Amino acid sequence: IDEPAKSDPTIWHPRLWESLAREANARAIRGGSAKEAVPPERPSWEIDHSEEDKKKWLRAMLPELPKRLQNGWFSPAGRLGRTRTDHISMIPDEISYHVRDAVTRQSLGSVDEAFVLSLNHLGEDGAGRPRRFVMAGRTWMIVDADPEKSELLVAPVKDTGEAPMWAGELPPVPIEVALEVGRLRRSAATAVGAMEAESRDIDFNDYPLSNEARADLLEAVVEHLDATEYLPTDRVLTVETREKAVVLNTCRGSRVNETLAHFIQAMGSMREGKLGTTLVDPYRIAYQVPGTTAAHVIEWMTETSPEALETILRMTIPNGRALRWRLVQVARKMGVLQKKVDPRRVNLQGLMTRYRGTPVVEEALSKLFHERMDIEATMDLIREIQNGDVEIVHTATGPLGMSPKGERDMLLPAWSDAQLRERLETRLLAERCVLICLNCQDKTRKRVGKMEDRIEPCPRCNGTMRACAPERMEAMLAGWVTSRDPKDRGRMNKNAELIRTHGHDAVLAMMARGVAEGTATRLLRGHTRGNRIALLRAIHNAELQYARTRRYWS
Repeated sequence: IDEPAKSDPTIWHPRLWESLAREANARAIRGGSAKEAVPPERPSWEIDHSEEDKKKWLRAMLPELPKRLQNGWFSPAGRLGRTRTDHISMIPDEISYHVRDAVTRQSLGSVDEAFVLSLNHLGEDGAGRPRRFVMAGRTWMIVDADPEKSELLVAPVKDTGEAPMWAGELPPVPIEVALEVGRLRRSAATAVGAMEAESRDIDFNDYPLSNEARADLLEAVVEHLDATEYLPTDRVLTVETREKAVVLNTCRGSRVNETLAHFIQAMGSMREGKLGTTLVDPYRIAYQVPGTTAAHVIEWMTETSPEALETILRMTIPNGRALRWRLVQVARKMGVLQKKVDPRRVNLQGLMTRYRGTPVVEEALSKLFHERMDIEATMDLIREIQNGDVEIVHTATGPLGMSPKGERDMLLPAWSDAQLRERLETRLLAERCVLICLNCQDKTRKRVGKMEDRIEPCPRCNGTMRACAPERMEAMLAGWVTSRDPKDRGRMNKNAELIRTHGHDAVLAMMARGVAEGTATRLLRGHTRGNRIALLRAIHNAELQYARTRRYWS
C-alpha cells in the first residue's frame, strides 16, 4: 500500500483492519453514535462493495492508523484470494453471446467467444465478407456485431449458405487415419489396374467397406486419374489451380494440414502483404492468397528448411485472427485481462504487439500449435518431400480436389422471400401503437393488426392530424407533440401527414425499428396503397440498414 489515504481499505490486511475497526468503533461510541462506524472484520473480497462504503470506512480508520504505517506498508492483499480463484483453473473462461433475429426480434440461441472473435466489428470474416452461419436449421447473416452489445444481430439469408466450418466445430482427423485414406486410394487404383501394387498397400477387397462406398471410391479414383494422371495418396501430394483458388491435396489429417495452411498463407503474405483466406480439411487445403500460384506452393514446400517452419509461423500468425481467442484465454489466466471484460472492447492487435516476445503471446502460440497444429509432423513431411520420399506435382483439376463442403447435399435450407415477409408482417401487426392528436393531444392506443386501413379522425376534436409511434415510445411522442421546438413540430406534422395520406401502410412503416419520419417518407414515396409485398421488402431493407449503422448515430 503506497498511499493509505487513496487506497482501497478492503485489501488491507485482516488483522490491521480488526485493530483499526476496534479503535474507530470505540471512538464512534464515545461520540454518541448508536452503531459501529466500521465492520469489526474486513468484508469478504468475494463481495463487491460500493465506493461510498469504502470511502466511509477509510475515513473512519485513517485517524487510527499508527504513525509508522501512515506512509504505506507491505502485506498480502485481499485481492490475492480473488486472483487465485479466478486464475487457478485451467478450464478456459468463455463468454457466450446471444443471437437475435433482426426481423422478429426473437432470440435464436447463443454462440461462443471463439466464433465472435473471428469476426471484425461489422460481423465480417477475415476476408471482409459478411459472415454466414447456420442456427436453428436456417442460414443467417450477421448484420451487426457491436462490441458495446452483448448480442449479435442477424438477418435471414434468402439464398443458400454453406454449412458452418469454424474452428472447434468438428473433431480433428488424426494423421494416421488420413494416411490410411491415402493408402486406400492407391489400393483402389491398383484394384482397377490403374497403378502397380506396392508392399505397403491395403488389400482393397478385404477392406471393410459397403458395396455402395466401395463403388463410390472406385468411381472417384478413376475419374481423378483420368483427369489428372496423378492420385493424391499417402506418398503423393498434388497441387491444382482452380478458378478462384490453389488447392493442395494432401492426406495428412487436420492438424498437419492446418499447419501447412498457415505456412503457405504466411509465405504468400510476404509477396504482396495480404494474408488472404484458406479452407482446410483433412485431405486438401484451398488457398485464396493474392499472388500465390501452384508453382509458389511447390517451391516453398521443396526449398524451405523444415527447421524454419516454427519461426515463420511465430512471426506471422500474430498478424491474423487465428490467435485472438487463445490470446484472450492466456491473458485472462495471467491477469492481463480481467475475467469479465468483453474482449471485443479490447484492442487485441495492440495487446499482441505490446506483449510480443513475452510469456503471454508465447503461451498463446504454444496453445495454438498444440491444439490445432502439428509442427513436428509437418517438418517431417517437408523433409520427406525434399528427400524424395514424398512426391509433390502440379496437376490438372480433379474431383478429389473438391471439398465435400461445397457439395449441394451440404447446403442448408434458406429463407424464401415470402417467409421473410410473413415473419416481418407478423411482428409489425402484433405491435401496439399510440396515436396522439396534434390539436387536442388526445391519445388512442391500439394493436396495429386491429386497425382499419383508413385511420379515423380524433374522437375528441375530429382532427385528422394524428402522430403515430410504437406504444413503447409514447412518452417521447407526447413530448414531441407538445414541444415548441420548430424541428420537433415539423417532424410531428410530417408524421401526421403520412398517417393521414397513407393510413395503415404508414402505421406499419412507423412500427419498424429505426424508421422515423424521414425514412418512412422515403419508403412511402411512390408507394401504391395495398401493395403490401413491396412495402414489407422496403421495411425489411430499412431495418437492416439501421441495424448496421445504429452504433454511429448520435
